[in-house]
Amino acid sequence: MMMKRLKINIYNILNQFQTILSNIGTQYLDLIKGNNLSSFTRRRKVSPKLIFLFLISYKGKSQKNELEDFYYDISKPKDVSSWGFIKQRLKFNPEVIKVINNDYLKGFYGYKGRAKTFKGYYVIAGDGSDIIVPSTEENNDLFGYQKGHKSKQPAMANVSVIYDCINKMIIYIQLNTYKYSEKKSLIKHLKISRNLLEDKKRLYILDRGYPDIRSILNFIDNKEKFIVRLKKTDFKKELNSMKSNDEWIDIIYDRARTNQFRKGYELVERLLKEKINLRFVKIPIKTSEDKEEEEILITNLESEVFTTKSLKELYHMRWEVETSYRTLKSNLKLEEFSGHKPIIITQDVYTSVFVFNLIQDIMIEADLKNKINQEKYKHKMKINNNFAIGLIKKQFIKLLFIKSKRRQNKLINDILIKISQNIVPIRNDRNYSRKVTSVNKSRMSYKYAY
Repeated sequence: MMMKRLKINIYNILNQFQTILSNIGTQYLDLIKGNNLSSFTRRRKVSPKLIFLFLISYKGKSQKNELEDFYYDISKPKDVSSWGFIKQRLKFNPEVIKVINNDYLKGFYGYKGRAKTFKGYYVIAGDGSDIIVPSTEENNDLFGYQKGHKSKQPAMANVSVIYDCINKMIIYIQLNTYKYSEKKSLIKHLKISRNLLEDKKRLYILDRGYPDIRSILNFIDNKEKFIVRLKKTDFKKELNSMKSNDEWIDIIYDRARTNQFRKGYELVERLLKEKINLRFVKIPIKTSEDKEEEEILITNLESEVFTTKSLKELYHMRWEVETSYRTLKSNLKLEEFSGHKPIIITQDVYTSVFVFNLIQDIMIEADLKNKINQEKYKHKMKINNNFAIGLIKKQFIKLLFIKSKRRQNKLINDILIKISQNIVPIRNDRNYSRKVTSVNKSRMSYKYAY
């Protein structure tokens, strides 16, 4: 049976990537050098471009085996020792990877019709997660560890992301110290997303832990929409005054209520002068134990356009940022670092996010070229994320070094076809309320993608 050929989209992910790759040794070079201005000034066997490609190709093996596989995939003789390669890698500033990721996303969001929205809004969620990093004295001091367990517990760090829930792109990631403030991360993340999506409508969805009058005023001042989940102790005065499950309420501050902001004179003066009119919504949900609970949301979305039901649907989208962490940790082996030095850990974290976005873009391409006929299936189907990650990780670097355009296009075609044909049912069984259980370490739970 003849396999169906897919027409390659003019958007061309490969061209996007090749443009970035060609700029590694030019416009990105000063940032790659960082404070080491003498680095990468001479023509060496290990160039910044080679290091970047190696980071992308990493599969979790030993350094020696990784290098053997890498040079085999790019069809070049391995003429450098493992230590020689590492020495050059230690000069590569990981901050450039975040800039590269941002530039790639500019191409994605800048291409008309590529990215999807909800009622014209990009739905963006923020969230943080703790990660285990190699236990060394340096990492303990730099990142942190669980107090009282220095000799027994691994070193820990925190990563925080801001995430496009519809297009499943990680807009920005920051590697932080253990127990870093989510609110501090959010301020930086908002600046990045505004710069990237400056002329587009943005809707932010945040979980408990983020609600703060400062961040709410930040959204209002920037004319942005938001949905924030409240704890039952947040805005108690307003919650107690509610006469229905969905209503607009004036938040009013007096002197006593502003005591918590004593150090912020300008904020206090503003809160005393103005009323903040926001929408409070109570949403009934069923827990995993089939009990009924109530979630409380605060938002500035218009009641006429966004019903209570659509708010529930929107907040449910926030779960995508949680699954992105599972993909990073389980499928892309985020916590299986290629070294123990902080600079290598940082390179690995930021590269994982760039690879995550690259793979998601290719999956979007596969879906666009060969739409799933949902009517054929009992359950709604989607592309098998694990299969796609494994295939792209194995084939993408090889693809870049194929000199024949015909052979390159054939391999792209084959990748897109295989991805679009490997589908799995969508499991819509996720409740808002979580039952916390011990982690199941079995590989049957989360199998490696590669």
